[in-house]
Amino acid sequence: MKRVTAVAVLLLLLLLPLAWWKMPGGPVKTPPSSLGALPRREAPPTPGTGPSGEGSGNAGKSEQGPGESSPDPRFAVSGRLLRFDGTPEPYSAICLSHSLSDTHYAVTDAHGAFRLESERPGKCHITTEDSSFPRVVTTIEIPADRDLDGVEIRLPRTWDVTVHLVDRRGAAVDGRVGASVGDHDYFASTDELGVATLRLGDGAEATFFGSCKDRPLLPPRDVVAPRGQAFVTLVADDAGVASGHVRWPGGEPMLGVDIFVRVNSSKVSSATTGDDGEFEILVPLEAVVSLEFDSERIPAPGEDERHVEGKLEGVRAGDTGLEFRTAWVPMDRALTVRIFGPDGPMASALVMVGWDLQFELASGLTDATGEWSSDKLPRGTVFVSVAAPDVAEDFWVPEPVLVSAESASVSFTLRRGREVAGELRTTDGIKLYVAHLEFFRGGERVATWECGDPDVFSVLIPAEGSGPLEIRATGFGGQKSYSGRASEVDPGARPIVDLAPSGNAPAPPWRRRSR
Repeated sequence: MKRVTAVAVLLLLLLLPLAWWKMPGGPVKTPPSSLGALPRREAPPTPGTGPSGEGSGNAGKSEQGPGESSPDPRFAVSGRLLRFDGTPEPYSAICLSHSLSDTHYAVTDAHGAFRLESERPGKCHITTEDSSFPRVVTTIEIPADRDLDGVEIRLPRTWDVTVHLVDRRGAAVDGRVGASVGDHDYFASTDELGVATLRLGDGAEATFFGSCKDRPLLPPRDVVAPRGQAFVTLVADDAGVASGHVRWPGGEPMLGVDIFVRVNSSKVSSATTGDDGEFEILVPLEAVVSLEFDSERIPAPGEDERHVEGKLEGVRAGDTGLEFRTAWVPMDRALTVRIFGPDGPMASALVMVGWDLQFELASGLTDATGEWSSDKLPRGTVFVSVAAPDVAEDFWVPEPVLVSAESASVSFTLRRGREVAGELRTTDGIKLYVAHLEFFRGGERVATWECGDPDVFSVLIPAEGSGPLEIRATGFGGQKSYSGRASEVDPGARPIVDLAPSGNAPAPPWRRRSR
């Protein structure tokens, strides 16, 4: 009996702790593991909350599981995109960007409203991305403690034009149309009726152009229309195909070279030769034309100086088996370059002659009389550039000049220089990878400057003369082109030139640049 009582008491003592663990308010039971009963690592409490979850710091958010990291905060930016007259711009793409690698896109709704999100606060830019109207960049500041509401973006005044692309018989043409207004270009594809609508920026007039797909039609002639004209018709000329081969003087095929059809000094179509020098090119019907290279001459592979020239005349639509033969450019031209400084002829100045600014043909230093000459230059036009002697004094140097085939001499005058240095900035914070600046004083261009990866600039202008400068700048960066200017610039100050987006870069390859 005593043994039974002892066993019962022992069982009771063992069951009492278990009953206590199950009571309300008792400790949380942890599941066993292979390493024993280890306590669970709870997530740290959210700031502003107590042990029982009181407070608003984590209101509305789900519980965080073990081992999960806190999600990155997101900052909302909302507002409306409006036209210049205050009406909403629906279903239009916009972009919020802190940098090239930190961008967010959205589309406005039927009422022009938008909502964008960003992972971080601070200064950023909202850019319109719809190519049917001019790009607009708006700078905003996202606060660190709340979302940003009520942003209003207003588009500039625009001009809608319906463009009709047709052939000579008035039939619709499938193609692309475009227009230039100032420094801005606008593009659109035609529909099945040959119609496209362009929304242009504000300007006095626009130049319209186009290209054709699939059919043997020449690009239409440009049409200039004043602001307010609602309809423009572009007429593509009928054409036929001429084909043949382009060869080097020794008979080898010339591959990958561009040839053009020229009519009355205008280039109307082009073609690129294939692996065997073959080409097919559009020629106006009922016309006799000439085929020419894009430039006066083509460099020979592996040659430092030898170039070829060529031209094929009497070509008609439908001609086949044409042979576009070439000849070596003669290297027997004489040219004298004279350089003068503030005190007369300048000795030891550098002269460089080339096909262009990158391809050098000959160079040398001027003699005691300030002259340099050569009698082994190619016939035709050449570029001539000069540089000041290696002296302590800074000289303003004229820009390179293009010397015609008929000229036997050319002169340059160097002046004492004065430095103008400043900074380049873009309104949307994108870094430029190339920039070109022109400096004007009294309406006359006095200097140019070009550089890759630019943040600052430094250029010499003529020291004599007075009056403020005007700086005109263009550049490229982040798949966009930029432009800007600074007026009434004191040459002694450190000017800052702000550049705003002016379009996409580079221009589409189908765009004709012969105008």
